[in-house]
Amino acid sequence: MISDGADTKVLETAGIISLRILSVAAVAYLGFLLFIRVRAVALPIITAMLIGSVLQPLATKLRKVGVPRSLAAVIVFVGSILVLTLMGSFVVRQVVDQAPEIELRANEAIDELQDRLTKPPFNVDPERMDNFDEQLGDWINDSGIVNADSAASIGGFATSVFSGLFIALTVLFFICKDGDRFPAYLAVLVGDGRADRLNRVGSEIWQTTASYLRGVGLTGLVDGILIGIALAILDVPLYVPLALLTFMGAFIPVVGATLAGILAAGIALATNGPGTALIVVVVVLGVQQLEGNFLAPLLLGRAVALHPVTILLSLAIGATVAGIWGALLAVPAAAAIRIALTEFVPSLHRAHELELAIEAAETHDQKPTQEPPK
Repeated sequence: MISDGADTKVLETAGIISLRILSVAAVAYLGFLLFIRVRAVALPIITAMLIGSVLQPLATKLRKVGVPRSLAAVIVFVGSILVLTLMGSFVVRQVVDQAPEIELRANEAIDELQDRLTKPPFNVDPERMDNFDEQLGDWINDSGIVNADSAASIGGFATSVFSGLFIALTVLFFICKDGDRFPAYLAVLVGDGRADRLNRVGSEIWQTTASYLRGVGLTGLVDGILIGIALAILDVPLYVPLALLTFMGAFIPVVGATLAGILAAGIALATNGPGTALIVVVVVLGVQQLEGNFLAPLLLGRAVALHPVTILLSLAIGATVAGIWGALLAVPAAAAIRIALTEFVPSLHRAHELELAIEAAETHDQKPTQEPPK
C-alpha cells in the first residue's frame, strides 16, 4: 500500500513503459502469426525484392542509354535467368560425369577403413563389418524414412517450390520494369507528406540491401575461386560444384562458409584420404581468415550495421521460422527492421548515433600519433 503523500510518479512511468512494451510485444506476436499464415507467399515476394534491389539498377542504366522500359526489364530478367540456368546445368553435368569416379574412390576408401578397423588396436570382427551394409539397409527400412508419407511430403514441397518460384519471378520482373515508379505509387496511396518519410526509409533499406548483396556476392566469389583452385590442385572431385557451393554459402553469414568447408573436407576424406582432407581444412580456415580480416571489411564495410550477436540471433530466428530460406533472408530483414526502427523511434536513432560516436572515438584513440618526439 502506498502511504499518503508518497510520490507515485515512478510507478506511473513504469506502468506506461510496461504498457508500451506489452503493446509492442503483442503487435510483434500478431505479425509473427500473420507471417506464418502467409509465408508461402511472403517469402517469394521478399526474395524477389532482395534480388530486385541488385537487378533493378541495371534495368535503369539500360533505360538511360535509350532502351525502352519493357525491353530493358526483359533483357535484365531473361539474362539473369539464363546465367543461373547455365551455371546449374554445368554443375549438374559435372556431378553426373564425376559420380562414377567418386563412387569408386569412396568404395576404395571405405574398404581401406574397414581393413584398418579389423586390425589392432581396433580388432573389429570382420563378419560384423561384412554385414554392416545389410544392417544399414534394414535400419533404413525399419525407421520409416522412405515411405508413402515421406513421398507425399516431397510432392507437397515440390508443389510449394514451383508456386513460390512463379510468384518470385513474376514480382521480380515487375520490380525490374517499374521499380523506380514505386515511390510515386506510394505518394498517390498515402499522400505526399507521409510518402516522403516512407520513401526515405524505403530508399535506405533498398540501397543497404543492394550494397550488402553485392558485397556478399563478391566475397563469396573470391572465396569460391580460392577454394576451387585449391581443390583442383589437390585433385578433389567436384571442385567446381564445391566452389559454387562456397559462393552460395557466403549468403548465410557465419554458418554457410563453415558448412561448405565441412562438405569439401568430407569429400576429400572419402576420395583422397585424411591427408588431403586435413589440407582442405587448413585451406578453408585460411580463406575464412582472409575473408574475416580483409574481404568483409573492404567489400561489406558497415552495409548492414548489425552487431555479430544480432546477426546470430537473426539467423536462428529466420531458420526457426522458415528453415534454410529464412536463414538466407535473416540478415537483410534484420537490417531493414533496424533502419525502420531507427527512423520511427527517436530514442533508437539517438542510441545509434551515440554508438557511432563511441566507435569513432575508439578508432581515433587506436591510431598512432604523428607528433615528432620532443
